[in-house]
Amino acid sequence: MVAEPASSGMAGRTLPNLAVAVGPNIFIYRRMRPYYKFTVPVPSTSQEEASAWEAMETGQVPLAEGVQTLASLAATTQVTPKTAELIAIEEASAQQEYVEKMSGVPLRFASSSVAAMTDIQGAAPDPASESHLVVATEDGRLLVLDASGAEVMIARSVGAAPAAIGATGTLASQPVLVYLTRGARAYVFSGPELGSQSALHPLPGPPVALVVLRDCYVVACMDESVTCYDFAGVKRYSLYTSSPILSMAAVPVLAGAGLARHLADAGVVVSCADSTVRVYRKADLVSSVQLTSPAQALAFGRYGREDNTLVSVAANGSLNIKFVPRSNPLTAGHVHAAADDVRPLDIPKKTKVFVELTQREREAATDMHRLFQRDLCKLRLTAARTFIRVLTDGKGTVSYGSGASLRMNANVMGLGPAFVVALELQNTGERSVRDLLMVLSYNREAYALEPAAIPVPLLVPGTLYSFELSVRALQPAAAPEELGVVVVEPGSPSPLLSVRAQMPPSEVLEPEEG
Repeated sequence: MVAEPASSGMAGRTLPNLAVAVGPNIFIYRRMRPYYKFTVPVPSTSQEEASAWEAMETGQVPLAEGVQTLASLAATTQVTPKTAELIAIEEASAQQEYVEKMSGVPLRFASSSVAAMTDIQGAAPDPASESHLVVATEDGRLLVLDASGAEVMIARSVGAAPAAIGATGTLASQPVLVYLTRGARAYVFSGPELGSQSALHPLPGPPVALVVLRDCYVVACMDESVTCYDFAGVKRYSLYTSSPILSMAAVPVLAGAGLARHLADAGVVVSCADSTVRVYRKADLVSSVQLTSPAQALAFGRYGREDNTLVSVAANGSLNIKFVPRSNPLTAGHVHAAADDVRPLDIPKKTKVFVELTQREREAATDMHRLFQRDLCKLRLTAARTFIRVLTDGKGTVSYGSGASLRMNANVMGLGPAFVVALELQNTGERSVRDLLMVLSYNREAYALEPAAIPVPLLVPGTLYSFELSVRALQPAAAPEELGVVVVEPGSPSPLLSVRAQMPPSEVLEPEEG
Protein backbone atom coordinates (compact mmCIF):
# COMPACT_ATOMS: atom_id res chain seq x y z
CA MET A 1 0.00 0.00 0.00
CA VAL A 2 1.24 3.46 -0.90
CA ALA A 3 -0.16 6.83 0.09
CA GLU A 4 -0.62 9.20 -2.83
CA PRO A 5 -1.70 12.75 -1.96
CA ALA A 6 -4.93 13.86 -3.58
CA SER A 7 -6.10 17.28 -4.54
CA SER A 8 -9.20 17.12 -2.34
CA GLY A 9 -9.06 18.27 1.25
CA MET A 10 -11.09 18.30 4.43
CA ALA A 11 -10.93 20.93 7.15
CA GLY A 12 -7.81 22.44 5.61
CA ARG A 13 -5.95 19.11 5.48
CA THR A 14 -5.03 17.22 2.33
CA LEU A 15 -6.27 13.65 2.38
CA PRO A 16 -4.09 11.01 0.70
CA ASN A 17 -5.30 8.44 -1.75
CA LEU A 18 -4.70 4.77 -0.98
CA ALA A 19 -3.32 2.32 -3.55
CA VAL A 20 -3.81 -1.43 -3.02
CA ALA A 21 -2.22 -3.99 -5.37
CA VAL A 22 -4.06 -7.26 -6.10
CA GLY A 23 -2.40 -9.39 -8.76
CA PRO A 24 -1.89 -7.27 -11.90
CA ASN A 25 -4.44 -4.66 -10.72
CA ILE A 26 -3.99 -1.58 -8.53
CA PHE A 27 -7.12 -0.27 -6.81
CA ILE A 28 -6.95 3.41 -5.87
CA TYR A 29 -9.25 4.63 -3.08
CA ARG A 30 -10.06 8.29 -2.48
CA ARG A 31 -11.42 9.10 0.98
CA MET A 32 -11.79 5.32 1.56
CA ARG A 33 -14.05 4.93 -1.49
CA PRO A 34 -13.19 3.14 -4.78
CA TYR A 35 -11.89 5.72 -7.23
CA TYR A 36 -9.92 4.05 -10.03
CA LYS A 37 -8.45 0.70 -11.10
CA PHE A 38 -5.16 0.50 -12.96
CA THR A 39 -4.07 -2.72 -14.69
CA VAL A 40 -0.40 -3.36 -15.38
CA PRO A 41 0.01 -3.34 -19.18
CA VAL A 42 1.36 -6.40 -20.91
CA PRO A 43 4.72 -5.63 -22.57
CA SER A 44 4.74 -5.57 -26.35
CA THR A 45 6.79 -8.10 -28.30
CA SER A 46 9.81 -6.98 -30.28
CA GLN A 47 9.78 -6.86 -34.06
CA GLU A 48 13.00 -8.91 -34.21
CA GLU A 49 11.40 -11.79 -32.31
CA ALA A 50 8.32 -11.79 -34.53
CA SER A 51 10.48 -11.69 -37.68
CA ALA A 52 12.59 -14.63 -36.49
CA TRP A 53 9.51 -16.77 -35.83
CA GLU A 54 7.96 -15.87 -39.17
CA ALA A 55 11.17 -16.80 -41.00
CA MET A 56 11.33 -20.20 -39.25
CA GLU A 57 7.66 -21.02 -39.79
CA THR A 58 7.80 -20.16 -43.52
CA GLY A 59 11.15 -21.92 -44.04
CA GLN A 60 13.05 -18.79 -45.10
CA VAL A 61 15.90 -19.60 -42.67
CA PRO A 62 17.11 -22.95 -41.29
CA LEU A 63 15.82 -23.99 -37.89
CA ALA A 64 19.25 -23.85 -36.24
CA GLU A 65 19.87 -20.31 -37.49
CA GLY A 66 16.46 -19.14 -36.27
CA VAL A 67 16.97 -20.65 -32.82
CA GLN A 68 20.40 -19.02 -32.59
CA THR A 69 18.88 -15.64 -33.48
CA LEU A 70 16.24 -16.01 -30.77
CA ALA A 71 18.87 -17.07 -28.22
CA SER A 72 20.97 -13.98 -29.00
CA LEU A 73 17.85 -11.83 -28.67
CA ALA A 74 16.96 -13.42 -25.31
CA ALA A 75 20.41 -12.54 -23.94
CA THR A 76 19.76 -8.81 -24.39
CA THR A 77 15.99 -8.32 -24.15
CA GLN A 78 12.95 -9.96 -22.62
CA VAL A 79 11.34 -12.61 -24.84
CA THR A 80 7.95 -14.26 -24.73
CA PRO A 81 7.36 -17.64 -23.02
CA LYS A 82 6.92 -19.20 -26.47
CA THR A 83 10.49 -18.23 -27.42
CA ALA A 84 11.94 -19.11 -24.01
CA GLU A 85 10.53 -22.63 -24.22
CA LEU A 86 11.99 -23.14 -27.71
CA ILE A 87 15.45 -22.03 -26.58
CA ALA A 88 15.34 -24.46 -23.65
CA ILE A 89 14.89 -27.44 -26.02
CA GLU A 90 18.26 -28.98 -26.97
CA GLU A 91 17.48 -31.65 -29.57
CA ALA A 92 16.93 -30.45 -33.15
CA SER A 93 14.07 -32.90 -33.79
CA ALA A 94 12.23 -31.70 -30.68
CA GLN A 95 12.79 -28.08 -31.74
CA GLN A 96 11.32 -28.78 -35.19
CA GLU A 97 8.32 -30.50 -33.63
CA TYR A 98 7.78 -27.57 -31.26
CA VAL A 99 7.97 -24.99 -34.09
CA GLU A 100 5.41 -26.96 -36.13
CA LYS A 101 3.15 -27.31 -33.10
CA MET A 102 3.30 -23.60 -32.18
CA SER A 103 3.01 -22.35 -35.76
CA GLY A 104 0.39 -19.63 -35.93
CA VAL A 105 0.25 -19.11 -32.15
CA PRO A 106 0.67 -15.37 -31.54
CA LEU A 107 3.57 -14.02 -29.50
CA ARG A 108 2.40 -12.48 -26.25
CA PHE A 109 3.48 -12.04 -22.67
CA ALA A 110 1.51 -13.25 -19.69
CA SER A 111 0.09 -10.65 -17.32
CA SER A 112 2.50 -9.84 -14.50
CA SER A 113 1.56 -9.21 -10.86
CA VAL A 114 2.60 -6.19 -8.85
CA ALA A 115 5.42 -7.11 -6.46
CA ALA A 116 6.29 -3.76 -4.83
CA MET A 117 5.09 -0.15 -4.79
CA THR A 118 6.21 3.25 -3.56
CA ASP A 119 5.63 6.87 -4.53
CA ILE A 120 7.81 9.80 -5.55
CA GLN A 121 7.03 13.51 -5.36
CA GLY A 122 6.24 15.25 -8.62
CA ALA A 123 7.50 18.85 -8.43
CA ALA A 124 8.06 19.82 -4.78
CA PRO A 125 9.47 17.79 -1.85
CA ASP A 126 6.37 18.40 0.22
CA PRO A 127 4.28 15.55 1.65
CA ALA A 128 1.12 17.48 0.78
CA SER A 129 2.11 17.97 -2.86
CA GLU A 130 1.18 15.77 -5.76
CA SER A 131 3.10 12.50 -6.05
CA HIS A 132 3.40 9.67 -8.58
CA LEU A 133 2.94 5.96 -7.99
CA VAL A 134 5.97 3.74 -8.73
CA VAL A 135 5.23 0.07 -9.46
CA ALA A 136 7.61 -2.91 -9.72
CA THR A 137 6.28 -6.08 -11.36
CA GLU A 138 7.18 -9.76 -11.04
CA ASP A 139 8.72 -9.83 -14.53
CA GLY A 140 11.27 -7.16 -13.53
CA ARG A 141 9.66 -4.00 -14.95
CA LEU A 142 9.65 -0.59 -13.26
CA LEU A 143 6.69 1.69 -14.04
CA VAL A 144 6.09 5.30 -12.97
CA LEU A 145 2.46 6.39 -13.32
CA ASP A 146 1.12 9.87 -13.83
CA ALA A 147 -0.49 11.83 -11.02
CA SER A 148 -3.93 10.36 -11.73
CA GLY A 149 -2.61 6.80 -11.77
CA ALA A 150 -4.11 6.09 -15.19
CA GLU A 151 -1.13 6.16 -17.58
CA VAL A 152 2.49 5.01 -17.53
CA MET A 153 4.93 7.91 -17.73
CA ILE A 154 8.25 6.07 -17.40
CA ALA A 155 9.00 2.38 -18.01
CA ARG A 156 12.29 0.65 -17.26
CA SER A 157 13.24 -3.04 -17.44
CA VAL A 158 15.46 -4.64 -14.79
CA GLY A 159 14.90 -8.30 -15.63
CA ALA A 160 14.77 -9.53 -12.02
CA ALA A 161 11.85 -9.80 -9.61
CA PRO A 162 11.89 -7.09 -6.93
CA ALA A 163 12.02 -7.53 -3.17
CA ALA A 164 11.57 -3.84 -2.31
CA ILE A 165 11.73 -0.41 -3.95
CA GLY A 166 12.12 3.10 -2.57
CA ALA A 167 12.45 6.64 -3.94
CA THR A 168 13.62 10.08 -2.91
CA GLY A 169 13.77 13.50 -4.53
CA THR A 170 11.27 14.67 -7.12
CA LEU A 171 10.66 13.76 -10.73
CA ALA A 172 11.33 17.35 -11.71
CA SER A 173 14.68 17.58 -9.90
CA GLN A 174 17.20 14.86 -8.95
CA PRO A 175 14.96 11.80 -8.69
CA VAL A 176 16.57 8.64 -7.24
CA LEU A 177 14.94 5.23 -7.14
CA VAL A 178 16.45 2.14 -5.46
CA TYR A 179 15.41 -1.31 -6.73
CA LEU A 180 16.35 -4.40 -4.66
CA THR A 181 16.03 -7.85 -6.24
CA ARG A 182 15.36 -11.16 -4.54
CA GLY A 183 18.74 -12.31 -5.80
CA ALA A 184 20.41 -9.89 -3.32
CA ARG A 185 21.40 -7.18 -5.81
CA ALA A 186 20.70 -3.43 -5.78
CA TYR A 187 19.94 -1.16 -8.75
CA VAL A 188 19.93 2.63 -8.43
CA PHE A 189 18.17 4.73 -11.10
CA SER A 190 18.52 8.49 -11.23
CA GLY A 191 18.51 11.46 -13.60
CA PRO A 192 15.81 12.71 -15.95
CA GLU A 193 13.13 10.04 -16.42
CA LEU A 194 15.30 7.68 -14.32
CA GLY A 195 17.44 6.99 -17.37
CA SER A 196 20.77 6.70 -15.55
CA GLN A 197 21.71 3.53 -13.71
CA SER A 198 24.43 4.64 -11.32
CA ALA A 199 24.99 1.56 -9.17
CA LEU A 200 24.70 -2.22 -9.42
CA HIS A 201 26.21 -4.15 -6.54
CA PRO A 202 25.53 -7.28 -4.46
CA LEU A 203 24.01 -7.20 -0.97
CA PRO A 204 25.13 -9.21 2.09
CA GLY A 205 22.01 -11.37 1.81
CA PRO A 206 18.45 -11.46 0.50
CA PRO A 207 16.80 -8.13 1.40
CA VAL A 208 13.99 -7.87 3.94
CA ALA A 209 13.28 -4.12 4.06
CA LEU A 210 14.48 -0.87 2.48
CA VAL A 211 14.60 2.73 3.64
CA VAL A 212 15.69 5.46 1.19
CA LEU A 213 16.98 8.73 2.68
CA ARG A 214 18.10 11.91 0.96
CA ASP A 215 21.69 10.88 0.18
CA CYS A 216 21.79 7.15 1.01
CA TYR A 217 19.67 4.08 1.50
CA VAL A 218 19.56 1.46 4.26
CA VAL A 219 18.97 -2.24 3.57
CA ALA A 220 17.97 -4.90 6.12
CA CYS A 221 18.90 -8.43 5.03
CA MET A 222 18.10 -11.97 6.10
CA ASP A 223 21.58 -12.41 7.60
CA GLU A 224 20.50 -10.11 10.49
CA SER A 225 22.48 -7.18 9.09
CA VAL A 226 21.56 -3.54 8.46
CA THR A 227 23.80 -1.90 5.86
CA CYS A 228 23.89 1.67 4.57
CA TYR A 229 25.07 2.57 1.04
CA ASP A 230 25.32 5.83 -0.81
CA PHE A 231 23.73 6.08 -4.24
CA ALA A 232 27.03 5.18 -5.91
CA GLY A 233 27.01 1.79 -4.19
CA VAL A 234 29.74 2.61 -1.65
CA LYS A 235 29.16 1.06 1.76
CA ARG A 236 29.02 3.56 4.63
CA TYR A 237 28.41 1.35 7.64
CA SER A 238 26.80 -1.90 8.72
CA LEU A 239 25.57 -3.40 11.98
CA TYR A 240 24.16 -6.72 13.16
CA THR A 241 21.02 -7.16 15.25
CA SER A 242 21.72 -10.76 16.47
CA SER A 243 18.06 -11.52 15.69
CA PRO A 244 16.15 -11.96 12.40
CA ILE A 245 14.78 -8.66 11.05
CA LEU A 246 11.08 -8.45 10.27
CA SER A 247 10.49 -4.83 9.23
CA MET A 248 12.14 -1.41 9.04
CA ALA A 249 11.01 2.21 8.65
CA ALA A 250 12.58 5.68 8.53
CA VAL A 251 12.70 7.87 11.67
CA PRO A 252 13.38 11.63 11.52
CA VAL A 253 15.64 12.92 14.27
CA LEU A 254 14.27 16.43 13.72
CA ALA A 255 10.72 17.64 14.16
CA GLY A 256 8.35 17.06 11.25
CA ALA A 257 8.03 13.38 10.53
CA GLY A 258 6.63 14.06 7.09
CA LEU A 259 10.07 14.97 5.73
CA ALA A 260 11.76 11.83 7.05
CA ARG A 261 12.91 10.45 3.72
CA HIS A 262 14.20 13.83 2.56
CA LEU A 263 16.39 14.46 5.64
CA ALA A 264 20.04 13.52 5.58
CA ASP A 265 20.28 13.20 9.37
CA ALA A 266 17.53 10.57 9.74
CA GLY A 267 17.54 7.24 11.51
CA VAL A 268 15.80 3.90 11.07
CA VAL A 269 13.63 1.81 13.35
CA VAL A 270 14.07 -1.96 13.09
CA SER A 271 11.70 -4.68 14.27
CA CYS A 272 13.34 -7.98 15.25
CA ALA A 273 12.02 -11.47 15.86
CA ASP A 274 12.90 -11.25 19.56
CA SER A 275 10.00 -8.75 20.01
CA THR A 276 12.32 -5.74 20.23
CA VAL A 277 12.04 -2.49 18.30
CA ARG A 278 15.37 -0.70 17.95
CA VAL A 279 16.05 2.84 16.75
CA TYR A 280 19.41 3.51 15.09
CA ARG A 281 20.95 6.81 14.13
CA LYS A 282 23.56 5.81 11.59
CA ALA A 283 25.41 2.91 13.27
CA ASP A 284 24.46 3.93 16.83
CA LEU A 285 21.65 2.36 18.83
CA VAL A 286 19.76 5.26 20.45
CA SER A 287 16.67 3.47 21.74
CA SER A 288 15.27 -0.03 22.27
CA VAL A 289 11.71 -1.03 23.20
CA GLN A 290 10.48 -4.49 24.20
CA LEU A 291 7.05 -5.43 22.81
CA THR A 292 4.78 -8.29 23.82
CA SER A 293 5.00 -9.88 20.35
CA PRO A 294 7.18 -9.32 17.26
CA ALA A 295 6.09 -6.45 15.02
CA GLN A 296 5.51 -7.51 11.43
CA ALA A 297 5.08 -3.96 10.06
CA LEU A 298 6.23 -0.50 11.15
CA ALA A 299 5.24 3.05 10.24
CA PHE A 300 6.64 6.28 11.67
CA GLY A 301 4.92 9.62 11.14
CA ARG A 302 2.26 12.00 12.36
CA TYR A 303 -0.73 10.71 14.32
CA GLY A 304 -3.24 13.31 15.38
CA ARG A 305 -1.40 16.14 17.11
CA GLU A 306 1.77 14.12 17.61
CA ASP A 307 4.48 14.57 14.98
CA ASN A 308 6.64 11.61 16.06
CA THR A 309 4.56 8.44 16.38
CA LEU A 310 5.56 4.81 15.85
CA VAL A 311 2.78 2.42 14.81
CA SER A 312 3.49 -1.30 14.77
CA VAL A 313 1.33 -4.24 13.73
CA ALA A 314 1.86 -7.73 15.21
CA ALA A 315 1.23 -11.06 13.52
CA ASN A 316 -2.00 -11.57 15.48
CA GLY A 317 -3.38 -8.27 14.13
CA SER A 318 -2.87 -6.18 17.27
CA LEU A 319 -1.93 -2.51 16.85
CA ASN A 320 0.67 -0.79 19.04
CA ILE A 321 1.12 3.00 19.04
CA LYS A 322 4.02 4.71 20.79
CA PHE A 323 4.84 8.43 20.93
CA VAL A 324 8.29 10.00 21.03
CA PRO A 325 8.47 12.61 23.85
CA ARG A 326 8.34 16.27 22.82
CA SER A 327 11.92 16.62 24.09
CA ASN A 328 12.88 14.16 21.31
CA PRO A 329 15.64 12.14 23.03
CA LEU A 330 16.68 10.80 19.64
CA THR A 331 18.47 14.11 18.98
CA ALA A 332 20.29 14.26 22.33
CA GLY A 333 23.31 12.41 21.03
CA HIS A 334 23.17 9.65 23.67
CA VAL A 335 23.95 6.25 22.23
CA HIS A 336 23.87 2.75 23.65
CA ALA A 337 26.64 1.42 21.47
CA ALA A 338 29.05 2.89 18.95
CA ALA A 339 30.60 1.28 15.91
CA ASP A 340 32.79 4.11 14.58
CA ASP A 341 36.04 2.62 15.89
CA VAL A 342 35.54 -0.83 14.46
CA ARG A 343 38.59 -1.86 12.45
CA PRO A 344 38.44 -4.37 9.63
CA LEU A 345 39.85 -7.80 10.38
CA ASP A 346 43.12 -8.90 8.84
CA ILE A 347 41.78 -11.76 6.73
CA PRO A 348 44.28 -14.31 5.33
CA LYS A 349 44.64 -14.66 1.59
CA LYS A 350 43.09 -18.13 1.50
CA THR A 351 40.08 -16.87 3.42
CA LYS A 352 39.64 -13.99 0.97
CA VAL A 353 39.68 -16.44 -1.95
CA PHE A 354 37.15 -18.63 -0.16
CA VAL A 355 34.88 -15.65 0.49
CA GLU A 356 35.11 -14.55 -3.15
CA LEU A 357 34.21 -18.04 -4.36
CA THR A 358 31.32 -18.18 -1.90
CA GLN A 359 30.06 -14.82 -3.15
CA ARG A 360 30.34 -16.03 -6.74
CA GLU A 361 28.35 -19.17 -5.91
CA ARG A 362 25.74 -17.06 -4.14
CA GLU A 363 25.32 -14.75 -7.13
CA ALA A 364 25.13 -17.57 -9.67
CA ALA A 365 23.46 -20.17 -7.44
CA THR A 366 20.45 -20.64 -9.72
CA ASP A 367 22.49 -21.09 -12.90
CA MET A 368 24.99 -23.41 -11.20
CA HIS A 369 22.22 -25.59 -9.79
CA ARG A 370 20.45 -25.70 -13.15
CA LEU A 371 23.67 -26.80 -14.92
CA PHE A 372 24.34 -29.39 -12.22
CA GLN A 373 20.86 -30.88 -12.58
CA ARG A 374 21.18 -30.94 -16.36
CA ASP A 375 24.57 -32.69 -16.28
CA LEU A 376 23.33 -35.14 -13.64
CA CYS A 377 20.33 -36.08 -15.77
CA LYS A 378 22.58 -36.53 -18.81
CA LEU A 379 24.95 -38.73 -16.79
CA ARG A 380 22.10 -40.91 -15.56
CA LEU A 381 20.68 -41.21 -19.08
CA THR A 382 24.07 -42.16 -20.54
CA ALA A 383 24.65 -44.74 -17.82
CA ALA A 384 21.22 -46.29 -18.36
CA ARG A 385 21.68 -46.43 -22.14
CA THR A 386 25.13 -48.01 -21.76
CA PHE A 387 23.82 -50.60 -19.32
CA ILE A 388 20.96 -51.56 -21.63
CA ARG A 389 23.39 -51.75 -24.56
CA VAL A 390 25.67 -54.09 -22.60
CA LEU A 391 22.74 -56.37 -21.73
CA THR A 392 21.28 -56.47 -25.24
CA ASP A 393 24.52 -56.56 -27.31
CA GLY A 394 26.05 -59.50 -25.45
CA LYS A 395 29.14 -57.58 -24.28
CA GLY A 396 28.73 -58.47 -20.61
CA THR A 397 28.65 -61.48 -18.34
CA VAL A 398 24.84 -61.27 -18.10
CA SER A 399 22.40 -61.37 -21.03
CA TYR A 400 18.66 -60.69 -21.26
CA GLY A 401 18.36 -60.79 -25.02
CA SER A 402 16.30 -63.06 -27.29
CA GLY A 403 13.95 -63.94 -24.42
CA ALA A 404 16.75 -65.72 -22.49
CA SER A 405 18.45 -64.78 -19.24
CA LEU A 406 21.99 -66.18 -19.07
CA ARG A 407 24.96 -65.75 -16.75
CA MET A 408 28.52 -66.96 -17.34
CA ASN A 409 31.77 -66.88 -15.34
CA ALA A 410 35.30 -67.82 -16.42
CA ASN A 411 38.16 -68.85 -14.09
CA VAL A 412 41.76 -69.57 -15.19
CA MET A 413 43.73 -72.22 -13.28
CA GLY A 414 47.33 -73.34 -13.60
CA LEU A 415 50.89 -71.99 -13.48
CA GLY A 416 51.71 -72.39 -17.16
CA PRO A 417 52.53 -72.91 -19.82
CA ALA A 418 49.51 -75.27 -19.58
CA PHE A 419 46.29 -73.78 -18.18
CA VAL A 420 42.73 -74.91 -17.60
CA VAL A 421 39.88 -72.47 -18.14
CA ALA A 422 36.77 -73.42 -16.16
CA LEU A 423 33.54 -72.00 -17.59
CA GLU A 424 30.26 -71.86 -15.65
CA LEU A 425 27.07 -71.20 -17.65
CA GLN A 426 23.66 -70.85 -16.01
CA ASN A 427 20.18 -70.15 -17.33
CA THR A 428 18.56 -67.75 -14.83
CA GLY A 429 15.37 -67.42 -16.84
CA GLU A 430 12.10 -69.30 -16.61
CA ARG A 431 12.28 -71.34 -19.82
CA SER A 432 14.84 -73.63 -21.41
CA VAL A 433 17.28 -72.54 -24.09
CA ARG A 434 18.44 -74.87 -26.91
CA ASP A 435 21.14 -75.12 -29.54
CA LEU A 436 23.70 -72.60 -28.25
CA LEU A 437 27.37 -72.51 -29.16
CA MET A 438 30.33 -71.18 -27.13
CA VAL A 439 33.00 -69.82 -29.48
CA LEU A 440 36.51 -68.94 -28.30
CA SER A 441 38.34 -65.83 -29.46
CA TYR A 442 42.13 -65.78 -28.92
CA ASN A 443 45.51 -65.09 -30.51
CA ARG A 444 46.44 -68.29 -32.35
CA GLU A 445 50.13 -67.32 -32.36
CA ALA A 446 50.21 -67.10 -28.57
CA TYR A 447 47.87 -69.89 -27.41
CA ALA A 448 46.58 -73.29 -28.47
CA LEU A 449 43.10 -74.31 -27.26
CA GLU A 450 41.22 -77.59 -27.12
CA PRO A 451 38.41 -77.49 -28.08
CA ALA A 452 37.98 -74.23 -30.05
CA ALA A 453 34.18 -74.34 -29.78
CA ILE A 454 31.76 -76.02 -27.38
CA PRO A 455 28.18 -76.84 -28.39
CA VAL A 456 25.50 -76.39 -25.72
CA PRO A 457 22.45 -78.40 -26.77
CA LEU A 458 20.20 -77.56 -23.79
CA LEU A 459 20.19 -75.16 -20.81
CA VAL A 460 17.62 -76.00 -18.13
CA PRO A 461 16.57 -73.07 -15.88
CA GLY A 462 18.41 -72.93 -12.56
CA THR A 463 21.05 -75.57 -13.40
CA LEU A 464 24.76 -74.66 -13.38
CA TYR A 465 26.70 -76.16 -16.30
CA SER A 466 30.51 -76.45 -16.11
CA PHE A 467 32.92 -76.70 -19.03
CA GLU A 468 36.72 -76.97 -19.13
CA LEU A 469 39.14 -75.77 -21.80
CA SER A 470 42.78 -76.80 -22.15
CA VAL A 471 45.00 -73.86 -23.02
CA ARG A 472 48.73 -73.99 -23.76
CA ALA A 473 50.96 -70.93 -24.09
CA LEU A 474 53.05 -71.27 -27.25
CA GLN A 475 55.37 -68.44 -26.17
CA PRO A 476 55.73 -68.67 -22.37
CA ALA A 477 58.08 -65.71 -22.20
CA ALA A 478 55.66 -63.39 -24.04
CA ALA A 479 53.28 -61.01 -22.28
CA PRO A 480 49.91 -62.60 -21.40
CA GLU A 481 46.84 -61.74 -23.44
CA GLU A 482 43.06 -62.01 -23.07
CA LEU A 483 40.90 -64.98 -23.95
CA GLY A 484 37.35 -64.29 -25.15
CA VAL A 485 34.38 -66.62 -24.79
CA VAL A 486 31.27 -65.73 -26.80
CA VAL A 487 27.88 -67.46 -26.55
CA VAL A 488 25.95 -67.27 -29.81
CA GLU A 489 22.54 -68.46 -31.00
CA PRO A 490 22.01 -69.76 -34.53
CA GLY A 491 20.40 -67.14 -36.73
CA SER A 492 21.14 -64.23 -34.38
CA PRO A 493 23.29 -61.36 -35.75
CA SER A 494 24.66 -60.50 -32.29
CA PRO A 495 26.02 -62.69 -29.46
CA LEU A 496 23.96 -63.44 -26.39
CA LEU A 497 26.80 -62.64 -24.01
CA SER A 498 30.59 -62.60 -23.85
CA VAL A 499 33.32 -62.97 -21.22
CA ARG A 500 36.92 -61.77 -21.35
CA ALA A 501 39.37 -63.80 -19.27
CA GLN A 502 42.82 -62.34 -18.60
CA MET A 503 45.44 -65.08 -18.94
CA PRO A 504 48.18 -65.07 -16.28
CA PRO A 505 51.90 -65.06 -17.16
CA SER A 506 53.53 -68.44 -17.55
CA GLU A 507 55.88 -69.43 -14.76
CA VAL A 508 58.65 -71.51 -16.34
CA LEU A 509 60.48 -73.66 -13.74
CA GLU A 510 64.20 -74.12 -14.34
CA PRO A 511 65.48 -77.76 -13.99
CA GLU A 512 67.42 -78.50 -10.84
CA GLU A 513 71.10 -79.33 -11.18
CA GLY A 514 71.72 -82.93 -10.30
